[in-house]
Amino acid sequence: MAITPENALDSRKNDLLGKLESAEHIKVIDPVSYLNMFVLEYHSAMIMTDSGGVQKEALFLCKPCVTLREETEWVETVECDANVLTGTEVKRILVGV
Repeated sequence: MAITPENALDSRKNDLLGKLESAEHIKVIDPVSYLNMFVLEYHSAMIMTDSGGVQKEALFLCKPCVTLREETEWVETVECDANVLTGTEVKRILVGV
């Protein structure tokens, strides 16, 4: 099961929040503190994000990361195969996962 903290940006992106809430395998939770987010990342098998900071945290935690962007400021995460850039196309995301 995937868990995603809701934030204001999510709800404006192509009704992303509505799509996530209707998916059986995804649980949308209220926003969490930095520490709680780090605990969720620590216990995850994989991280999907569009956040630069979360990409770096995934590297530090040795978690595979799929970044839903076309570019990253943390190129070293891609160069060491810890991060895959997929953009937002479903087919590319599925390949990245």
